[in-house]
Amino acid sequence: MWLVVLTPSFVLFFLIVVIGTVIVFVSSSVVGVWLGLELNFLGVIPLIIGRTIIEGEGAIKYFLIQAVGARLLIMGCGVGIGSSWDTVGIVVLVFLVCAVFLKIGIFPLCFWVPRVLGLVSWFNCFVVRVWQKLGLIWFLSGLGLGETILRFLEVFVVMTSIIGGLGGLGVYHYRVLVAYSSLVHVGWMVIIRVVSSIGFLFYWSLYFFIIGGFIIWFYYYGVRTFSDFVYLKGSFIDKLRGRVYFFSLAGLPPFSGVFLKVVGIILLLNRFPFVLFFLMLSSALRLFYYRKVFSVLGLRNFVGFNLWLERGLVKLGLVVVSFVLNCFLGLGIILVYRVF
Repeated sequence: MWLVVLTPSFVLFFLIVVIGTVIVFVSSSVVGVWLGLELNFLGVIPLIIGRTIIEGEGAIKYFLIQAVGARLLIMGCGVGIGSSWDTVGIVVLVFLVCAVFLKIGIFPLCFWVPRVLGLVSWFNCFVVRVWQKLGLIWFLSGLGLGETILRFLEVFVVMTSIIGGLGGLGVYHYRVLVAYSSLVHVGWMVIIRVVSSIGFLFYWSLYFFIIGGFIIWFYYYGVRTFSDFVYLKGSFIDKLRGRVYFFSLAGLPPFSGVFLKVVGIILLLNRFPFVLFFLMLSSALRLFYYRKVFSVLGLRNFVGFNLWLERGLVKLGLVVVSFVLNCFLGLGIILVYRVF
């Protein structure tokens, strides 16, 4: 069973999504960005429709949210056409910021995120909360926000991260848990993008690989809720692979996820210490998400497995690959950005 099926239609719509994101990056006008986002949206919807009624419902909700955000964006462009920036500039900026807030899921327009991600598939969850962030955050931080708007942005980022940290404490559905966790990461990415574009690209790239491996593991073992872990059938090697991804996503050293926090601390410590404190607090709260999983995937469940069986050796190799990626991927990406 595959996470996605590479049909010609899938490849076509995926290329449309990529082209739309590229247009957002290279556009120098709001209209160009709107065109790129619409093209991106056009390609995403067929990809996330899903195979069940529930997944279809999630896709419809996501469609409505993104459609409203697109209308706000084009309304902001329309207000600014033929008018002096001095008279309507703040109105245009409010429209554009609200549109991006709604599309990404930033406070106070973030409450659709867990409701939508709780319905869609794991692949759609990855697309919505990883790929779709890229162009929108890049555009938001490129609007040339003044000091006043930037102060408001700090407050919204803090509130988004707090909601992400507290919202998942009592959640047992893991796609909803990923949704709340992604709100914390959105806070980190938005404020890092204000400081450094290279730092943002590093954070997003590393998050892309970590959450990608994490979701593939969840999908492969059919894990949706906490009870699925309790009755998870697998060997020591199988569960250890999942444990490695959990440690990395939780940001525990020496795994690659800790590089996300290290880069964030370095970039934000001097300029946004207030925001950094709440981001670190929200990240610490996320450790409680995984505490339940750690107890289920504890070593007490692995007694009696023979690591030296032929089948075990193959899976042991997969664990080594997962461990190497999660331990050294962050350092490798840092070196690549350092060189180029």
